[in-house]
Amino acid sequence: MGCKAATQSNFSKLHFSNPQAYHDIYNNKNRWDKEWKLYHSFGEDRSSFGFITYKEAKERKDVLNRMFSSKAVEQSQGLVVEKVGICASKCNARREVDTSGNRSIHCARHSSAKAMPASPPTSSGPSAA
Repeated sequence: MGCKAATQSNFSKLHFSNPQAYHDIYNNKNRWDKEWKLYHSFGEDRSSFGFITYKEAKERKDVLNRMFSSKAVEQSQGLVVEKVGICASKCNARREVDTSGNRSIHCARHSSAKAMPASPPTSSGPSAA
């Protein structure tokens, strides 16, 4: 990589004349720590977002990745379908009780979801007055 492979065109832009220069900087082998001043300013020093060193972030990432693995997501699918069905049922019941047509935004959004195997199909939107 030559010394002119990357040039800064202004404060927020970096231009790479050689694509390899970009890959030399941004690849999976480089383990960069975060800029302490920037991340400390958010006041989230002990959250996943706020871990400064690569080692700390990697430890947290490894724990969280297990919860979002394909197997974990597949195992939780039944629970999600059950909870969405309960929410849809509550919204449908509220819609039936509410005769004024002023449903809450929450119920209007959630009751319009059609791909819910746990609840019966509903009409598509409010009836014309």
